[in-house]
Amino acid sequence: MRNDEISRKVKSDNTILAFGEKLCTKRGHDEKQHNYIRQKLREVGRLLKDMRSCPGNVEKSLENFMYPDAFKFITQSCKNVAGFDGNTNTYATPSLALKIGTTLQKCLKILISKGIETNNQDLQTRADELSKLFEINWTDDVSSNALRTLPEAKQNSQKELLSLANDVKVMSEYLRH
Repeated sequence: MRNDEISRKVKSDNTILAFGEKLCTKRGHDEKQHNYIRQKLREVGRLLKDMRSCPGNVEKSLENFMYPDAFKFITQSCKNVAGFDGNTNTYATPSLALKIGTTLQKCLKILISKGIETNNQDLQTRADELSKLFEINWTDDVSSNALRTLPEAKQNSQKELLSLANDVKVMSEYLRH
């Protein structure tokens, strides 16, 4: 990972590092998967950066945000990172919103496991309750708009490719004559 603000946040957060360990254990043996692992860590690092941008949250770890009463805050940070436009209910990067939801669910499982292993009932309970909130509300609050935006974004990128193909055709005809 390149040394920047996001990578420093990733390297300083125990939950993100535990998530990275899980990814490396599962996929690290395949060098082709290293870029995937890096991307997953950076996406959760960008989320943590956004969550820390609010006053009073500057030094908090991802684990410190994992409370059921922080669900709305977490969804808002996800929307911020994925470029959500409240006026049109669309995302600039809809796939990122979907990926962050999946990644956070995995991080919550890591925290539940940590709570069980360390006999920390509070951690286990709050991570489990937040996980249930994700199951119940994430689709309505984040995923539905992201899934709706995906085909629109794909169509727009195809239109750009068609425009480029037409430009190449015109240029080719010009060069022939």
